[in-house]
Amino acid sequence: MQKRRIFIVNQTDDSHRYGVGKYINEIIAEAKLKKNDFELISIEIGVPDILSTIRTEKDNISYLQIPCPVSYKGTIKNLPYKYSRAIFIILQELYLFTETDTFHFNSNMQHFLLTLIKEHTSTKIIYTIHVSLWKVLYNNDFNKFISEFNDLDNDSFFSKNIKAEIKNCELSDRIICLSESMKRDVLEIYKIPCQKVFKISNGIKEQKFIKEDFDKINEIKDSLKINKEDFVFLYVGRLIAQKGIIHLLNTFKVILDKGYKNVKIIIVGDGPMKNSLVKEYKSLKQNIVFTGYLPAKLVKLYYKLADTLIFPSLNEQSSYVMLEAMSYKLPMIVSNTDIFEMLEDKYSCLKIDLTEKTELDIDSMEQKMKAMVHDEELRTRIAESAYSLYVQNCSSEAMFNSTYSAI
Repeated sequence: MQKRRIFIVNQTDDSHRYGVGKYINEIIAEAKLKKNDFELISIEIGVPDILSTIRTEKDNISYLQIPCPVSYKGTIKNLPYKYSRAIFIILQELYLFTETDTFHFNSNMQHFLLTLIKEHTSTKIIYTIHVSLWKVLYNNDFNKFISEFNDLDNDSFFSKNIKAEIKNCELSDRIICLSESMKRDVLEIYKIPCQKVFKISNGIKEQKFIKEDFDKINEIKDSLKINKEDFVFLYVGRLIAQKGIIHLLNTFKVILDKGYKNVKIIIVGDGPMKNSLVKEYKSLKQNIVFTGYLPAKLVKLYYKLADTLIFPSLNEQSSYVMLEAMSYKLPMIVSNTDIFEMLEDKYSCLKIDLTEKTELDIDSMEQKMKAMVHDEELRTRIAESAYSLYVQNCSSEAMFNSTYSAI
């Protein structure tokens, strides 16, 4: 039997380095286990520091790295038409596409390339929506979004992005939403036929720990001066406003000011706000640690050494940070929004209340953080409940099979 070929498209901007990159890596790992059935080509667009296309192969996985345009500085975000056309020509020279092939796109920014694939090949197209654009672009203000969305004369940057996503959905054979709320938006706002739209949660393979991992964890604790009596909060993610990082650090400072001296928070991640945050909280560097970006093999050690994850993001779908914490049995505090619909307050997490303006309630965040510090039984119960939920619903194998089995 001929192997099914999947072309999965990624690019090099920061958002793809984190959540989307993790999603694609999980799919690649599952494809490796199914080498008798699948051949997967991972296409990475806008790779810096290379001058020509690089193609490598190992077993049933091919890695195709495509460079930035010569004049381009930094990482690729948008893929303009001419650059997309050049990418398509490169792909045509390397592969003969057939109707049994599948292209898997992961960003509205890949619109022109998706369109070219649709117009000039007979392949099937999957489009995964990793983020709710209106929530990001309009800062969760639905009324403002829907007003501009219904204005036919509106041709703003925000409007163009959302229209590109709608067009991607219309051209695709299958649209994957990572949450029920995103699926509702695609059906009710984008007006995409229901038979094309599927809700498939992200999945993750459970990580095992070995003795060397625990030795490294102890080394990290020593380097950060974490003592046995210290309680450690952990944040993992990009340092951008939508993740709630400003509210989190403001709340943590309030807790310190109220006499909680044996608490620390480790901020794992990078982003445009990092330098300003490091400067602002320099006087609290004994309690607030910024690690910057870390590779996955190191991040997992921080999940294991922490006592509670706090992730007050206002814009996720099926967060890999959430799934990692669930799989590591690390209790969580998250925002009380539909982006964490999988979790139940006081059962598999604690949820931070929102204000009438759908902003994080600082008093609620403080209360939830203090509850975790004081109640070990609560932490254990929440962690076990979340882990059971992960085992039942969030494996990478289930995600892979659901994504590709019906197309």
